[in-house]
Amino acid sequence: MTRGTSAFLYCSCNRICWGLGKPLSEQPGGTVIRYAGNPGQPVFSQSRLPSSALWKLLADHVGHQLRVAHDWDPELHRQMESGVLPAMLDADGDLDIPLPAYLAGWPEDGFADLLSAGFDGTDEGFLTCERCPERLALGRALRDRAGAVLLFHAGDPGEVANSRQPELNAAAWRFLTVHFQHPLRVVAYPAGERAPADDCVTVGGGGSGGMSLAAYVAGFTG
Repeated sequence: MTRGTSAFLYCSCNRICWGLGKPLSEQPGGTVIRYAGNPGQPVFSQSRLPSSALWKLLADHVGHQLRVAHDWDPELHRQMESGVLPAMLDADGDLDIPLPAYLAGWPEDGFADLLSAGFDGTDEGFLTCERCPERLALGRALRDRAGAVLLFHAGDPGEVANSRQPELNAAAWRFLTVHFQHPLRVVAYPAGERAPADDCVTVGGGGSGGMSLAAYVAGFTG
């Protein structure tokens, strides 16, 4: 198994950048199979804090372009050289953001209560690849009073948070490996609108013609 240089998840808004460790592949130049974080720590999909942070990052960046790329990626370099450095997530610099601080106050487990309180949860969210005909269903998008997305929630209102739904959470991490270096975008819109092209595969969501979460994460170890 080979390790590349460091991988980073970053947003085109230049607000945040997250070092995911080494992208692992079976052979040099091969498909990335997972990201290796801190030695001795559980893989990301089995670790609560990183998984919660991933789902918050997706909600925070609806409509933005995300990308996981090597540290030598030209677009990442342009961001770093722009004069306005993004905050580094899960790092230890003076301006960086530890995961507990990033998640502080985020109502990850509050979907049912907020929905009952009248917050809008009718739109559907997707993580889409803008290069490949594939998207991951993220569940319902819960919006705050100003219309900004607070979180995504799949399943019944009483279901546990997405980060604790094993297959869905693993699918989100696998999507980041399958689409390594591809432009990604988080979208949320009313159910039934902006249907994907006929050749676009939707992972999860329970719709016909898509791919099940179980099939998508079969054999995934990240």
